[in-house]
Amino acid sequence: MEYLKGGELYDLWKARPHRCFSEKDTYHLISQILKAINYCHMGKIIHRDLKFANIMIAKPPLYEENGKLDIESVDLKIVDFGIFGSIAGIRMENINCGSLKFMAPELLSGHTHSTPKIDIWSIGLMFHAMLIGWLPFNKSTKEDLEK
Repeated sequence: MEYLKGGELYDLWKARPHRCFSEKDTYHLISQILKAINYCHMGKIIHRDLKFANIMIAKPPLYEENGKLDIESVDLKIVDFGIFGSIAGIRMENINCGSLKFMAPELLSGHTHSTPKIDIWSIGLMFHAMLIGWLPFNKSTKEDLEK
């Protein structure tokens, strides 16, 4: 097992001015996440709980002399496949779990089967948060999200 010394992507995002990355930096980060999730999906694995806290940085990011983040030094790894699902018929999830702020609408409405759409939705929310600085559905309860 690999030790990931760089911390969570959440901490890096939270430390950004206005919690925003540039378009170029967002592209670099989201591209890594998409490649990793594509690999999982090709193997018929659905993560089901993608969020900033489940994406780790391999080693501490480097910063330039002026304090600017060297985005090329950020190597991301996806972790916590504890509630994964499969589209190969190996394991179908009958439970609705995961993080509300990143949960796909079909999961909220009770459709608990695993599809790649679940992960893509979560990636889209992270993409939004990296560029805009906040999560679009930032509620603590299912009832508040449904409003």
